[in-house]
Amino acid sequence: MIFVYPHNEDWNAIAELTQDRSWSAENMRRYFERMEDCRHRAPYRWAEKIFGFNPTRHGFGGWLTTERADPSLALGDRDMMAVIARSAMKAFERLGEPLTQLDWSAESQHDPNDWRLVQENAFGLRYAPLTTRDHTRIGSRERILEVAEKFPDRLRIELYALATRVLFDDENRAIGIEYLKGERLYRAHANPGSGGAEKRQVEDPASLNILCPLFELCPCHTAGGEQEASHSGKREAAHEGRFKAKLQSTPPCCPRCAQNLPLSR
Repeated sequence: MIFVYPHNEDWNAIAELTQDRSWSAENMRRYFERMEDCRHRAPYRWAEKIFGFNPTRHGFGGWLTTERADPSLALGDRDMMAVIARSAMKAFERLGEPLTQLDWSAESQHDPNDWRLVQENAFGLRYAPLTTRDHTRIGSRERILEVAEKFPDRLRIELYALATRVLFDDENRAIGIEYLKGERLYRAHANPGSGGAEKRQVEDPASLNILCPLFELCPCHTAGGEQEASHSGKREAAHEGRFKAKLQSTPPCCPRCAQNLPLSR
């Protein structure tokens, strides 16, 4: 749930390494602004809405809501507050350059995703923005369900579908996917299925409508513990034939998943 934006030098290093300027910090920030619905910098939200003034370069109209944790959860615990205070003081001292740290903190109110700090590769004490809505966890799952409900003719969610590979035509363009249909096919599942799976393909080369799979989700993080989905959309999955994709098993994301290794197919 923690949502912290990288420093600009990180994006620019990727752009230089790949020789692809679409990875540049300036370009990637635009994606961040389109995606985010920031609810922890209220004055700038109104300034952007009324005057178009937004030096933070937060997004205020995207689908991914970000908030600050409720501090009242810790205020009543004296021991916890003492630990936080001691840790903050030690970190402040060890980082050095106290005046610079104070200047950055005053400018950003300790927001790590403030564009002015990101530009300067700033350091110091920060709070951790969370991807929550009304302090309830939110993410890509909620986004997909909301879009499917709003545009049922453009987005179809298919449960118990485990994508195995992307299908390409002779010009190296993605035209669809191949997937296995069946319950609990993910091998890291707490109770993986033992039955056979039906292999299916979905493609539409005429309009490049493809069934575009979600990443394999840890069953600990999906509703009901066994929901795997794929969705269709008008999207081109390969650009200029620069890559071919084949989905692989994901590494374990938690101890519960690790107990069900191996994941290889």
